[in-house]
Amino acid sequence: MKTKKDYIIIPFVIYPFDLMVSIQNESDFIGTLKKILPEDVHDEINIVLPKGRGRSAMFSSGQSVIHLSSFDEGTIAHESFHIVQYLMARLETPLVIDTEEPYAYLLEYIVNEIHKWLGK
Repeated sequence: MKTKKDYIIIPFVIYPFDLMVSIQNESDFIGTLKKILPEDVHDEINIVLPKGRGRSAMFSSGQSVIHLSSFDEGTIAHESFHIVQYLMARLETPLVIDTEEPYAYLLEYIVNEIHKWLGK
């Protein structure tokens, strides 16, 4: 896990993608995305501009991002769940009774990593 004061890169470990979680202001956030994302997905960056308490997206490269402007438990869980949905859809794993455990474990992992980083 790579951490900076204002963002963290969380590896999905068993999947070939990472998650960036950011608390940066909008211009720094976009600048960081342009540094760490492949150039061929830079035109997708506009879809992750911060709106409201949080925003999440998965790029066509498979990399995911959460931008937080609020650090309450509900917002962290809400945006993390979106990331789980994006990843599982990419893996063609729909949420049904037989697949709920992989969803739940990935959600738990993401939320725990964010909480560690935020010092909660």
